[in-house]
Amino acid sequence: MFLSQPTDAWLSRLHAADIIAERILNPGEWLRNVHVEATRGAVRQDTPGVGAVYSPRTPGIASLSEDSLCPAPDIGQDSVAVLTEAGLDRDTIDGLIRTGAVRQARL
Repeated sequence: MFLSQPTDAWLSRLHAADIIAERILNPGEWLRNVHVEATRGAVRQDTPGVGAVYSPRTPGIASLSEDSLCPAPDIGQDSVAVLTEAGLDRDTIDGLIRTGAVRQARL
C-alpha cells in the first residue's frame, strides 16, 4: 500500500492528520540534512586505514566534547603492550604472534 504513492504524498497526508512523521534518510542524506548540519549532530573521526568515519552525536550531551575523541587503535596495535603489562615476556609474545594467536597492526 505504501509503495502506491511517493513519500512526499504520504508525508503530506500524515502531516495534515497531525501525525508526527518524517522522511527516513540514508546516511549521506542525513549528513547533509539542514538540521544535522545546524546542530552539528554528526561527529567526524579521521580513522587510520579507513578515512573519515561519521556517527551521530550522543543525545543529551550539550557540549561538543565528542569533537576531541580519538579513533580506536587498529586491531593488534596495542597487543604487545597489553601482554607485556599482563606479565608475558617478549619471547612468549613473539611465539603467540607467530602462531596467529595474537594479532599485530598492519604497518
